[in-house]
Amino acid sequence: MSLSQVETPRPQWRRHVLLLAIWTVLGIGLVYLASLVDWSDVLVRAKAADPVWLGLAVLANLLPALPWAVTWVLLSHLPLRKTPAVLESQLAILATVQSFSLFAGGATAMVLLTRRVGLAYPAALSLLTLDQLVTGFVKVALIGLSVAFAHPPVWMGQVGLTLLAVMCLGVVILLAAHHRESAIMSAAESFGPRVKTVMRFLARTAGHLRALKDPLRSGAAFALMLFRRLSEGLAVVCVQKAVGIPVSWELALLVLTAMAIVTVIPQPPGNVGLYEAAVVLVYQSAGYPPDVAIAAALLQHAAFLVMALTPGYLILFLRRPWRQALTQ
Repeated sequence: MSLSQVETPRPQWRRHVLLLAIWTVLGIGLVYLASLVDWSDVLVRAKAADPVWLGLAVLANLLPALPWAVTWVLLSHLPLRKTPAVLESQLAILATVQSFSLFAGGATAMVLLTRRVGLAYPAALSLLTLDQLVTGFVKVALIGLSVAFAHPPVWMGQVGLTLLAVMCLGVVILLAAHHRESAIMSAAESFGPRVKTVMRFLARTAGHLRALKDPLRSGAAFALMLFRRLSEGLAVVCVQKAVGIPVSWELALLVLTAMAIVTVIPQPPGNVGLYEAAVVLVYQSAGYPPDVAIAAALLQHAAFLVMALTPGYLILFLRRPWRQALTQ
């Protein structure tokens, strides 16, 4: 099946207007807050940061790559020999998401997973759906760990409960769709050609959600994804060392939790502004002055972006088959 054979609803202009409005409001707020900062102090702090620890922060951000790839292999029931191809796809997808938007990353993912990894279109879409589902439960787990060990603000716990309810509802809906695949296919016959094509595609997608019925496989995927998130805490600690903040795993956990929560909001390219705001909020609530908090946030985001952009674009520029898959 090719993409041209799958009719999907066109994105509504209202959604784009809503995203633009959200980004505009957030942008205005961030510009206003930025105008209140003494950037000379921030620049001094950033220049004084230890480059060795910053380099280690970049390397630490690379550690979660392999667990993420194995997670996708488990969720999609691919053979382990496909792990390198999945890893290359993920790095290219990550670079696209950070450069443009989540929608561009989704389109890139569908192309690479089908043309380079070898998944069918419904299987690729089901994999991306399961990835988001597992990611949601990992965010809930991070919030739970923060509540247990790091004493976060009350609102973080409330966000965790809300997110948990949404994730559980999502599991129920997806399981129901998986078990009713044949019923959805039959119901599609009652509609016109376009709607029927979409419903058939969604039914086939639901049919690939087998990992939901496999507790061992889905549990392993959750554990790997949680390890992936927690290992990002090493990068947070390295940045703490670089800017002179005493190492605190509790504080690092709060930073990870804040970043997990802020990514629920529709993101601008590179998550610029929202990422820094989340990190600054945590460090300032811990009593650190604005120049230290902002310098730590900027350097931490920079260390992440170096990891997120460099490997992905190297793959697209140096690996001809991957570049051709996106350009054809």
